[in-house]
Amino acid sequence: MPPIVALVACLAFIGYVLRKDVKEADVSSGLWVPFVWIAVSASRPFSSWLHPGNLEARTQNFNYLEGNPTERVFLIVLIVAGLAVLYRRRRRFSLPFRGNVAMYLFYIFALLSVGWADYQGVSIKRWIRGIGDIIMVLVVLTEDDEKEAIERVLRRTAIVLIPLSVIFVKYFRHYGVVFLRGSSPMWVGVSTHKNNLALLCAFSALLLIWRILKKWPRPDLFDALLLLMALYLLQGTSSATSYIVVLLGIAVLTLEAMTRGNPKRLNGMIVGCLLLLLVFNGLMVSASAVSASNLLFKAVGRNRTFTDRVPLWQDLIKIGGRNPVGGAGFGGFWLGSLTGLWARHTWRPTNGHNGYVDVFLDLGVVGLVIMGFLIVRTYVKARDSIEDEWGIRRLLLAFVVMILVHNITESSLAMPTNYLWLLFLMAAITVARKARPPEKPENAMGVESLP
Repeated sequence: MPPIVALVACLAFIGYVLRKDVKEADVSSGLWVPFVWIAVSASRPFSSWLHPGNLEARTQNFNYLEGNPTERVFLIVLIVAGLAVLYRRRRRFSLPFRGNVAMYLFYIFALLSVGWADYQGVSIKRWIRGIGDIIMVLVVLTEDDEKEAIERVLRRTAIVLIPLSVIFVKYFRHYGVVFLRGSSPMWVGVSTHKNNLALLCAFSALLLIWRILKKWPRPDLFDALLLLMALYLLQGTSSATSYIVVLLGIAVLTLEAMTRGNPKRLNGMIVGCLLLLLVFNGLMVSASAVSASNLLFKAVGRNRTFTDRVPLWQDLIKIGGRNPVGGAGFGGFWLGSLTGLWARHTWRPTNGHNGYVDVFLDLGVVGLVIMGFLIVRTYVKARDSIEDEWGIRRLLLAFVVMILVHNITESSLAMPTNYLWLLFLMAAITVARKARPPEKPENAMGVESLP
């Protein structure tokens, strides 16, 4: 099939499924604002969509200190649009401190940390982008039916990005595949790296599996097609971490179904599974001197150092120990001089490949403690609010567990405009709804009557 024909067919498919989704959904047009923000966060920067080309070269030449003016304007426009939507809804909701105490503390401390960052201009820009994440999530959560809004914005993201990734990989390889010296071609699709594409596919696949189960025995045909595309792309990326997190998400959904959403039973099942894993690991060691963890690392193509991550973490913790209380400032650690670090790690990491380590590097022990508090509150909230049926809260709990495990070997916690951090915020933020004021009666001319 000629590439242009495949692209037209793909766009027609996306347009039809989106149109069908819009007709089915009971959400406002304001939901398109966070959809654009989330879709860009889950794929590639806006400027890359405007000027496609050699992705590897653009990434290497990017100046992290100066930033990208096009990207900045794009994000500002979306933030202003999101604020306009929230302003119209201001009498319908509030963001209570008590229900979001950990969130308030984290972003307040992050703002304070800008004061001791080496590159304060960059840090404050990243903090503003982080506030943009909150604004977009609030637009979703303040819809009349927030559960429907969460489901629709995530499904629309999958509807657009998954088919486009398939087309990019198959027919527009100069956009969807990166060729690195000395290694096999890397599928990136609409993203910038195979790991990012794999995460998009893993979380989209779980969303689609959840929707199929919710609608069973009459699942949506398009959900099944999108799921097949997501699994095809996930297989092509060969991302071990994403394999693990999607299987973990399926396991959490299964446990939720077995316990019928009962928080105590769910906790018991999770603890029981962990104990069984420990017992199995002990039996493996005593019987064959090979631990289950070794088998797991070998099965997913990793060594015991998580592909050289452990030595990196050891060095990073030593460096972070120079500023253990407050860290290097929000988003500031990886902007400093990395010459010595890159001399020891020739693959030149640009993040800690561990979300918890990266929070420690940027915000120190104080930030890490606050993040831990936020994680615990988010998990408890998601666990206690799951429904008996296949409600959206079940999916969010699975997402939270997947994100926490993912951050053991990759970084997404508190990273502005990061797809996984946006998903985490959807589960973390608590919105208090206000009673709507009574509508004023209208006379026969349609004009509000005076009291």
